[in-house]
Amino acid sequence: LKPGGVFACYEWCLTDKYDASSQHHREIREAIETGNGLSQLCGAATCEELLCSAGFTVCESRDCALDSRDGGERWYLPLTPSYNPMSWPRFQFTPMMRCAMPKALRFAERMGLLPPCTVQAQTILQAGGEGLATGGAEGVFTPMWLLVAERPPPPQPPPAC
Repeated sequence: LKPGGVFACYEWCLTDKYDASSQHHREIREAIETGNGLSQLCGAATCEELLCSAGFTVCESRDCALDSRDGGERWYLPLTPSYNPMSWPRFQFTPMMRCAMPKALRFAERMGLLPPCTVQAQTILQAGGEGLATGGAEGVFTPMWLLVAERPPPPQPPPAC
């Protein structure tokens, strides 16, 4: 990025509510990491520190998930259970479907309708979705941490006399 250029991104972060000493919070983090193919989630402060160590000046850093939704739904709602079968993305997170889905997929695998390991993939992805929903509901995780940073211009040499 050229000096004076602005960099902006959304980052998946652990919030200040995350407590590393809490087994429950660690399980949420691990479910998110495993189910979404992430090596290690870090806190927003770590992201800011990394930007600064790369020579950027942080202009803005905030959780956009906390912004007013004007009656809209929370970002994690599609990952929470709903007993309405017409609400498929949410219906699959019910205890009944959590039990039935692997059995149906295993049957389809054995019939040759699905490739091997489909059940394993679905189980990992579902656990990741549940980790995201729990982390969002408890406020220990956000997928919408906005970081805006600027690459400072190079220092100007002193004027010649």
